[in-house]
Amino acid sequence: MTDLIQRDSRGRFVSTNAGGPGRPRIEIEQEYLMTMDQAVSGEAWQAIVERATLDAENGDARAREWLSSYLLGMPISKNSAGSEESPSPKES
Repeated sequence: MTDLIQRDSRGRFVSTNAGGPGRPRIEIEQEYLMTMDQAVSGEAWQAIVERATLDAENGDARAREWLSSYLLGMPISKNSAGSEESPSPKES
């Protein structure tokens, strides 16, 4: 599989790389969300979140990670953290 993906010495895709199918159209995403909304009621979702909360409190790392991703968002890398807010040492 790695033979099909061609990158340059810096890890970037080369210009002859065909690329993938890309992100689904917004209409498809909206259809998926509507389907999920119809399948999972508000009460069911609340029960899921309450169970995940109990599991997290009892030491379940996956439950903590899942809750954190919804409550806090996914963590950003150290390289990109504060890159726009704080000037580099040369700029100060």
